[in-house]
Amino acid sequence: MNRFIPTAAFELRHAAPERALWTLSDAHFSSAPAWGFGDAVTAPAAVPETVLTPSRNDIRSATASQNLDELDLLRTPVVRLFSVRAVWLVLLTLFGMLTSTAVAAQTEMLEHVILLAAFIAPIVDMGGNAGSQSATLVIRALSTGTLRLCGRDLARVLGRELLVSGALGILVALLEGILAWVTKDAAPGVLCVVALSMFVCTAAGGVIGALLPFVAKRCGLDPATLSSPLITSVMDLLGVFIYFGLAYLFLADVLFG
Repeated sequence: MNRFIPTAAFELRHAAPERALWTLSDAHFSSAPAWGFGDAVTAPAAVPETVLTPSRNDIRSATASQNLDELDLLRTPVVRLFSVRAVWLVLLTLFGMLTSTAVAAQTEMLEHVILLAAFIAPIVDMGGNAGSQSATLVIRALSTGTLRLCGRDLARVLGRELLVSGALGILVALLEGILAWVTKDAAPGVLCVVALSMFVCTAAGGVIGALLPFVAKRCGLDPATLSSPLITSVMDLLGVFIYFGLAYLFLADVLFG
């Protein structure tokens, strides 16, 4: 076998299709097998572009890293690493103040049902954890080229994530409800508030976490830097509103009776 054939095959498979074309052209082949892309094809010695056309997945894999404007821990200047991360952390700190203000506004409710304060942290944390999980999966898929920035892939991801996050929400809601009943002897109204809040926060966190990397990439931002911190802050604030909103709904007789 001519030494050019394995060289070209290696270059095609490892994200260098343009080098493979030059390799075959230098070898003066009139026909060459298209490794992994179908049966042998016939081509003139000039080897036009249609001779060995890589599959769509190979093209995505070859170009994905070139199209990402992401921070590199080893090559990006330290000043830029600091500035990009500092901007978002400052903004998220201000965002956190909104969350603390929302909690402080519920002092009267917490005085009536002090047990509610014990579940604030696990409920809002669960939304952030679920969102970070889904965001990590989407960021990885975008980086490898498995997902593209298009409406079709976004709809597929959100549809699947809604099912998965909903199922996870049911699981953790049941677990949290049982633990609240066993360890804290919570009243039925409190149990309903805790379980439903856990379900809604988990499901919402997963869906929002899957959506944010798409939004970040569309805006030209690095999703790895933005998504996890932002989803945590968003779900902290959203979780507080969900939790106390359900508390007002299910504990109205205690609060206003």
